Amino acid sequence: MNGPVALALLALALATAASPVRAAERGMYTAGQAQAGRAVYASHCAQCHGAGMQGGTGPALVGEPFERSLAHDHLSAPQLFDFITSHMPAGEPGLLADKQYLQAFAHLLARNGYPAGDTPLTKANLGRVKLLSRH
Repeated sequence: MNGPVALALLALALATAASPVRAAERGMYTAGQAQAGRAVYASHCAQCHGAGMQGGTGPALVGEPFERSLAHDHLSAPQLFDFITSHMPAGEPGLLADKQYLQAFAHLLARNGYPAGDTPLTKANLGRVKLLSRH
């Protein structure tokens, strides 16, 4: 292999290895869902998980703490969604409509670097979302 091709392949390999969260299947929610989810999150989640999802009385939902939690609990997207819908918001589980929970989940995906696409997130396709962590 010549130098420039080998260098390009090495750069691609390093970029992929450096961001495994972003290596998940692409586009399993829409930008519109994530945008709507930001409002749902602000109204029903931020008081415990922080305005920036950094954590508070509830755990962090972004970054390394969230990734460690995913790795520790071995949660799939459907399992995490089921937990959220059956336990959140705290003190009022099941308060939101499925559409709102899916929007909030799309916001969570967006904040963790999963790219949006043309496919809306649904309960039926949650299993196609691969939650990856670095741990």
